[in-house]
Amino acid sequence: MLAKSERKAHPVADLFPMMTDVELDELAADIKECGQQIPILVDPSGEILDGRNRYEACRRAGVEPQIETVEPDEPEPAHA
Repeated sequence: MLAKSERKAHPVADLFPMMTDVELDELAADIKECGQQIPILVDPSGEILDGRNRYEACRRAGVEPQIETVEPDEPEPAHA
């Protein structure tokens, strides 16, 4: 599995666009204040399937992201 700072987005993550810097900073502030509410979904190799905006916001906030590994037959992104 890839280290936290080395996580890459799987092509399926492109289903959801990246937020603007302003939006990511706002999400980072919210995560720092309220915590991360939805886990980041990764495949067994550590690539982000769903949650690359949350991952970047956690990085900006200095918060350890909540990660959940899913098997390849269940990658169904549901959150931005």
